[in-house]
Amino acid sequence: MEFSKEQMIGFYREMVRIRKLDEKLIECLMEGRLLTFYHSCQGQEAPGVALCALLRKDDYLFYQHRGHGINKCLPKGMSPREIIAEHCGKTTGGARGFAGFHYSDIRIGLPVWEGWSEGN
Repeated sequence: MEFSKEQMIGFYREMVRIRKLDEKLIECLMEGRLLTFYHSCQGQEAPGVALCALLRKDDYLFYQHRGHGINKCLPKGMSPREIIAEHCGKTTGGARGFAGFHYSDIRIGLPVWEGWSEGN
């Protein structure tokens, strides 16, 4: 499969977005502003971007622990604001603050964890 120059630039831009969000979450962790712990995904930006480039909007994605999945959740369609909100236990997060650092948003194919339902 070949990608255009514009797509490749988009992939690079997405990797930079992931790195910047990762740096922001590390900063928040060091300042004691996160509800839970955070594992950095530095050096793991490319696999998430490459994977998500091949997924459809309705494909489900199960991610591993590295960076709590931000290297996949961000390119899959979660906004940085939703990711930070979820990590801080806010209702504006993808799983309305119930998932903590295991982000989920069923609307974009990130499966809902057991303790959360549409009714919450």
